[in-house]
Amino acid sequence: MQVSNCRSHRRFERVFQRPENELKRQASRVKRASLRFLCLPLSILLIAALLQPQGSAGADSATDHPTCSAADKPVIVSITEPRATETDENGYVTFRCGEGASLIPTKNADGAFTEFCKDSECARTASLSNNKLTLQEDSEAKTDAQLSTAKGPLYKLSASKLPDKPFTAFFICETNAKAAPPSRAPTGSRCKVQVSIYGKEKLVLDSKVMCNGKDVEQVSLRIDKAPAETDFLCGKGGVLSPNILDQVFQLVDGQTKEVSLHSLVSGAVLAERRSSIAGDSEVLPAYTLFVSKLPEDKPKQLMYTCSSKQETQPERETLAVHEPPKAQTKPCNVVIEIAHNADPEESSGEPRKYLASAVTLFFFTFALLATSASLV
Repeated sequence: MQVSNCRSHRRFERVFQRPENELKRQASRVKRASLRFLCLPLSILLIAALLQPQGSAGADSATDHPTCSAADKPVIVSITEPRATETDENGYVTFRCGEGASLIPTKNADGAFTEFCKDSECARTASLSNNKLTLQEDSEAKTDAQLSTAKGPLYKLSASKLPDKPFTAFFICETNAKAAPPSRAPTGSRCKVQVSIYGKEKLVLDSKVMCNGKDVEQVSLRIDKAPAETDFLCGKGGVLSPNILDQVFQLVDGQTKEVSLHSLVSGAVLAERRSSIAGDSEVLPAYTLFVSKLPEDKPKQLMYTCSSKQETQPERETLAVHEPPKAQTKPCNVVIEIAHNADPEESSGEPRKYLASAVTLFFFTFALLATSASLV
């Protein structure tokens, strides 16, 4: 009887425990459901954050501002469109100087930037406002700059209108040895900022002046009179050397040296601008050499090189009705001969022989250097 009573008691106990267990299970379901409802808005917020457009050229994201802190690493940017309003996301570029560096040209007595450099050494300056440019120091970005010990204030250069003729604006981030940390600039440095201001006009060029290293391994141009201009462009993804536009290569004693363009041809200017190849709508950067007057002493030879940003495998050829612009596959040379201010017969005689031999020697030297580099 005791055993029977014990079993009855257990059945009776389980009967009374069932409602309590059921309540616990319901409470657990409610808790899980509430967590799901709580996680749903968080998930939506997370997805929205991931889909938020990231900063691009012209945006104020801290990661998009190039910093000019080393003399051998200039900042090279371009303004390709005008900025109509203050909220317009086009028509301006941003950059920073390194820690302890000051910007040249400096502000005026009223604390405003009024000039830019016309050359990379800032030997000559020009008015910002006369060229529809505005340079501002972004005060809101100083907080972001203080988060990094290697960044200075943020500068924003904008163009309210594009010029009829493209030009280049230079700035210099100068670091004094006393102001900079010893590990960064022990003897001081000058880092160059180059901003290409595109013109209103888009050039439509022949593919013969595209120096892509595949279809064309050499582009030869000539200027016989002044004022005059000539155009060329690199292949798709190609990079021009020298990358500072007021510099040029010259053949001296069988070796190529980087020299000032102005020192070879006084008043000559190379500018970057918008272009496309005839029959194709893709926009590519092109370069125009403006020559205001011919040299007085003797003919001059200007040399540039187009090369790819990095060595990549060539793209597979596919059948298509229309082929896009050829990508840069290997180095390609641009040689521009500029006649001197003399009689046409004289300028087409011995000087041309001299230039032809110089070109041959240059290409031989370049090929030798390229071969040596490939063997390393």
